[in-house]
Amino acid sequence: MLERARRNLGYTTITSPVKGVIIDRRVNIGQTVVASLNAPSLFLIAKDLTRIQVWVAVNEADIGRLHPGQPVTFTVDAFPGESFKGQVGKIRLNASMTQNVVTYTVEVVADNPNGGCCRISLRTSDSS
Repeated sequence: MLERARRNLGYTTITSPVKGVIIDRRVNIGQTVVASLNAPSLFLIAKDLTRIQVWVAVNEADIGRLHPGQPVTFTVDAFPGESFKGQVGKIRLNASMTQNVVTYTVEVVADNPNGGCCRISLRTSDSS
């Protein structure tokens, strides 16, 4: 009986297969997780935050002036007064319209060596 209880307790521990930073928790505390043929996504984990990708909505009037590799400076609301540098990665061709404004998604790639732009503290470690 004690052996069965220990085995059941072992089933309650979720171990990460990789080291990384938890970006998003996709299950609620206390929610039952059922193993099936399709494994559920419990957490979104970033393995490496030293390079980040920022998706920017660019107005159609400005999109013609952008090209891949072009240097970019951007700010984030979490760190007012700080600027971050990156470069245009991809320019997506599918336009979207919001409130009669046509925008294109531009991927900006930036270095984030000390986590200066993304300071996230909840980390995982692999089970080995």
